[in-house]
Amino acid sequence: MNPTLVRKPRAASRQLDIALIGAPVDLGQNKPGVDMGPAALRFPDLDRNLAKSLRSLGHVVEDLLDVDVAHRARLPVPDSSDKHKYLPNIVDASIKLAAMVQMPRCKASSRW
Repeated sequence: MNPTLVRKPRAASRQLDIALIGAPVDLGQNKPGVDMGPAALRFPDLDRNLAKSLRSLGHVVEDLLDVDVAHRARLPVPDSSDKHKYLPNIVDASIKLAAMVQMPRCKASSRW
């Protein structure tokens, strides 16, 4: 393996205030597990945990957790001919995500 690809990350040149927001949405994709992405980024292992990795580089990070998203298993099955299945639910999740992005709730938000 190339040693330059596995070296320890160096500290950032400037500290950033970062708020993480997960959006576990699988409504636009027919592949199981797509909605598990945010959970994978929060894996407890330091090498795979995004917040811990960013903090180790000197950034201020707050995890605002996940947007409340309707789960496919709890929704009515759409008509197979519907090209825009789950569209209202996807729009709803997008509006909730936009609201979380627009309102800084990070402890360090006073510096934004």
